[in-house]
Amino acid sequence: MKRASLITLLLCVSLVGQAFAVSGISVVTHNGTGTLQYYGIQKGELVRNIIVNNEVTSEVIFDGPCTRPAICPSGTHVAFLKGSKVCVIPMVGGDVTELADATENSYLDFPTDDWVYFNMGSFHDDGSKSIKKVKADGSSGAEDVVYCNWRAAQFNISNDLQTVCYRTGDPTGKIVITSPTDGSNYEDRSGGSQWSCASGLFADGQHLMDGWQDGVQGLTHGGMDIRKCSDGSTAKSYANLTALDWAPNSGAWKPANGGHSHAIFHSCGATNSDRWACTVVGNKDMEGRDYINQGQMLVNWKDEECIVPTKDMTGTFDHGDFWDGNPDGVLARPRQTYDVRFVNSILQKQGMWMIDVASGEHQIDITTPTGRMMRAFRGTGMTTYRIDTAGWARGVYCIRVTTSKGAQTQTLALR
Repeated sequence: MKRASLITLLLCVSLVGQAFAVSGISVVTHNGTGTLQYYGIQKGELVRNIIVNNEVTSEVIFDGPCTRPAICPSGTHVAFLKGSKVCVIPMVGGDVTELADATENSYLDFPTDDWVYFNMGSFHDDGSKSIKKVKADGSSGAEDVVYCNWRAAQFNISNDLQTVCYRTGDPTGKIVITSPTDGSNYEDRSGGSQWSCASGLFADGQHLMDGWQDGVQGLTHGGMDIRKCSDGSTAKSYANLTALDWAPNSGAWKPANGGHSHAIFHSCGATNSDRWACTVVGNKDMEGRDYINQGQMLVNWKDEECIVPTKDMTGTFDHGDFWDGNPDGVLARPRQTYDVRFVNSILQKQGMWMIDVASGEHQIDITTPTGRMMRAFRGTGMTTYRIDTAGWARGVYCIRVTTSKGAQTQTLALR
C-alpha cells in the first residue's frame, strides 16, 4: 500500500454540529492505492459510513479486496464482489458467504432480502446482457432472470421485482426500462440525444436517474435528471454543485468541479428509498483518470437535501449504496468491537485504535469529550501507535496531529 503524507491520509469520520435530516448507512469501497482502475477491479476494503443524527462515523466491515457494494432493503446485509465471486456479509461484519461465480467487472443489485442480482461482465462483454439471481443465503445456485437487448453498463431492479432499469453499453448510451421476465419488452427513457453517463432506478420503480454526460448547464458529468419511468418526462433536474448547497451539507464541503466522475458503476437509487440518490463528485484528471477532492454525495431530490458522509477522498474511485433508515437495532453491537478507519492511518480492532503515522517528526494529542488530555505521543519516523480504548467513556474524542507540514484536528466517536 502506498503512503502519502499524514495530512493527506487523515479523513474526518465524524461531522459535529450539523443536524442531519436522516439516519442511514452509506457503504463505499476504497482501492487504497491512490490510483484509479477505471474499467478494472477496484481493490479495497468495505467501509460503512453510519449517519446518526448529527454524527457520521466509519467502520471497516471487510478488509477486502472487494467492490460493487449493494445493501438489502432491511439494511441487515450487504452484497459485493470479491474478485469474481458474488458474496454477502452481515452489515455489522462477520463471516463472508460466497454465493455464485460472476466476473471481476460484474454489476450487482440487492432489491429484496432474499435475492442478489448480477450480470456477467462489463458493458464491453456480451455477458453483461444476461442478468442472473442467486439466493442471498446461499441455499440455491444462480439462475437466469432476463436477457437485455444491449450490454448493460449498470442496472437496478425495483424492490417489487417488476422493473429493470439499465444503461446500455453500446454507443447510443440509452437509459432503458424493461420487465425482469421479458427482456424484449423494453422502452427508452433517456433524455434526448445526449449520452446518459449514469443510471439508477429507485426502490419503488417509479423514477430513474439519468446522468448528464454532455455539457448540460455548462457541466460535463455535472448533475442528474430524475425521470418518470412511465413516460420519461423530467421530474427533477439538478446540478451537483447546486445540490451541495442544500441542507444539511449547505455548502460545507464542495469541490471546485461538480462532475460526478463518470458515474459508471457507482450511481444508484437508494435500496429502500424512493428519493435518495448516491453518487461521487469531485475534480478529475481525465488523462490520468486520477480523481481528486472527491466526496460521496447523497441527494434527496424530492425534498432538496444533501449529505456528504465522505469527502476529500484523494485518488480514490468509490462505488456506493445508501440505506435510508434508522441504524438502531440493526447495528447494535458491543462498543469494544467498534471498527473505525481513517484511510491508511487509523484502524480500530477489538477496542484498539491503531494510528499509523508516516515518516517525519510528529505529535499526537487525544482529548476527551470534556476537553481533558487523554493521551499524547511524540515521535520521529514511521510509527504505529496502539491505544487500548477499553473502559473509555462514550463520546466524541479529538485527535490532533501535528507534523512539519502543519496540524490537523479530527474527531472520533465511541458509542
